[in-house]
Amino acid sequence: NDDQGERPTIVAIHGWTMGDQRVNSLAFMPGLLYTLGCNVALVELPFHGRRRPEGLPDADPLFPSVDPVRTCVAMAHALHDLRALAAYLSSRGHSRLSCVGMSLGAYVAALWASVDVLRRVALLMPLVSMGDMAYELLEKRLGAEAATKGGATRESLRDLFADHYPLSRDPQTAQESIMVVRGKGDQLVSRGQIAILRKAWPRARYLWADGGHGAPVKRGETFARMTDFLLEKGE
Repeated sequence: NDDQGERPTIVAIHGWTMGDQRVNSLAFMPGLLYTLGCNVALVELPFHGRRRPEGLPDADPLFPSVDPVRTCVAMAHALHDLRALAAYLSSRGHSRLSCVGMSLGAYVAALWASVDVLRRVALLMPLVSMGDMAYELLEKRLGAEAATKGGATRESLRDLFADHYPLSRDPQTAQESIMVVRGKGDQLVSRGQIAILRKAWPRARYLWADGGHGAPVKRGETFARMTDFLLEKGE
């Protein structure tokens, strides 16, 4: 709605395989955020939702995937899309941009915050280091010795995804304007991922929520604290 440019605008980025905007609407509750005073833009990541090639089974993920080249190129494409969206919104008078990302979307949001100044950023159950997560998955499946013999060391996997690692630079968005939410029972994103983030961005706000990987999706204290944070006054 271009006559409401003074309202803060929240760009919401979904998680891995969450391409259906009906599901994303349940997760981010754009109608509720709108009634609270925000404009909301729901984005679709590359190879998700309507951007996914037709005819492929849903069980075949394309981004991220076992193809590191496609993963890195798609991540660059995702960041390009967000910066193009920001330029478009700014041209229509919507310059007070915040971002909320979930899981993979939180990784993309952190990458965006590392290169551009955003008003507020909420990272929900964030994936932080693709290299570390890939190593942890291989270690769990093959064992540390077998993974290392195959050349998949933690360092080599970090190097593989280094081009889009969000913590490779100081964020352009102030750390104090970043909130990180993790479910206490999250079985998908390890505590080690959050430890990496806390070491790099110690001045961000950290919130532990009851529940698992979808903890902040519920209307409750966590969701209320997140929305209060996104609506805080000040730049």
